[in-house]
Amino acid sequence: MFNWIPLRSSIDVSDLEETCDAIVCDSAPFARLMSSDVEVDQEPSITLFAFDDRIDASIYFPAGRFEYAKMERFSRNLLRFVRALLAEPDRPMRTIPLE
Repeated sequence: MFNWIPLRSSIDVSDLEETCDAIVCDSAPFARLMSSDVEVDQEPSITLFAFDDRIDASIYFPAGRFEYAKMERFSRNLLRFVRALLAEPDRPMRTIPLE
């Protein structure tokens, strides 16, 4: 999963009221509630936060499925990959060396 969270939204949601693009929220009743003893197993996810002068990133992963050292390596490779693409946007991805 990949999430991009901008500093500010370029859309003022209140401007959408009374239009066909208005955002509407309704409750949805569930016939069966989730059991409290269910273990949630999620995939790794990356969340990027955009600021005026930088982009911060967080990587979330289930520690029971992924070793910390492997996720650290993934993080370093992701950073190396992004830096290479920023430096050379036309460079073929397969030519970027990873660990």
